Amino acid sequence: MLFGQVPALFHYFLAFFILASFWIAHHAQVDRLRHIDRTFLWINIAMLMFVALVPFSVSLIGDYPGETFAAVIFEANLLAIGLIFAAQWRYAAHDNRLVRPGTDIGRGTGG
Repeated sequence: MLFGQVPALFHYFLAFFILASFWIAHHAQVDRLRHIDRTFLWINIAMLMFVALVPFSVSLIGDYPGETFAAVIFEANLLAIGLIFAAQWRYAAHDNRLVRPGTDIGRGTGG
């Protein structure tokens, strides 16, 4: 019975580590802000909507291996998170709107 759950467990860990990577990048980004405003918060909520879809999109590629549509859904989900994440930093860094003084706005995620 447990052996049959190995693929589902693998999908869980895959989704977990994908989400952990985004969380680390998010923390690095927010660490450079002096404050947030309502617009930044709504951009963050939009990103959270796609973050919450990661377990679903990971399970799709696991349940339908080799299916192009499942892979496209998964990749589109990650792309949406990345694009919203970039837009969030662009919003925060524009004219130093939300960033702490002296912040290198070209390196929003510490990478």
